[in-house]
Amino acid sequence: MRKIFTIFLLVSMMCVSICGCSSASARQETLLTIEEKTEVDALETAITATDANQTIEEPEEEVVRHTEGVDGFSDDIDYLSIMKQSCLNGDYEAGVVAEKARNKKIDVLGLNVTKVFFEDLLELSKIITAECGDKRLPFEWKLAVGEVVINRADSPEFPDTIKEVIHADGQYANANTDYFKNLTPFEPCVEAAARLLSGERVLNEPSVVFQSGGVQGSGVYLELYSSYYGYTYLCYSSYPELYGGLSNEWER
Repeated sequence: MRKIFTIFLLVSMMCVSICGCSSASARQETLLTIEEKTEVDALETAITATDANQTIEEPEEEVVRHTEGVDGFSDDIDYLSIMKQSCLNGDYEAGVVAEKARNKKIDVLGLNVTKVFFEDLLELSKIITAECGDKRLPFEWKLAVGEVVINRADSPEFPDTIKEVIHADGQYANANTDYFKNLTPFEPCVEAAARLLSGERVLNEPSVVFQSGGVQGSGVYLELYSSYYGYTYLCYSSYPELYGGLSNEWER
């Protein structure tokens, strides 16, 4: 009987020992888990704080610069100004070169501006000079006279280009003479032509296709008067019904 009790006691002590070890191990595992979690939380907190204080540098946008030698045009050159100066200098070749560079610049950069052709600029500048270049006439008068030329080029009644409109038989006095051929346009007239070819308008009526010292067409749109030159009448076409759907913006 004592032997049996002794064996039972030993077995009980072993169980207590095993249970104690299990409990200690569980407590240690629990403690380890808590410590590990605490360390992870601390690490995440540190990372968050670091990210908050860190400045993220965005990649700089590459600036593309264009040069005449490589691209055929330069970002920094005002080619329309060169074209206007070429009209004043009588340098046709330089004007055409500037025209091509400007138009290429417009195409490559997708600029929302109207293309201007040097021949149009020169011819329109000269006819404005011949018709109303006198400095006693206001700038708006020059714009109006030039706009009639553009209206004609846009009209189904007249030739399709500015040069053809100006040189049509019986239309503009002296247009087919040596005087006109050798004429150097005045600076205000070049400026008026450049603005008109770029889209500026003062009449805003495409059916006004006559500019004369007498009334023509189907009626007078605008009457201009100068004490030196007398009256100039800007008149509607004889067929205004032809202009119902036309835009007042001329394009070559």
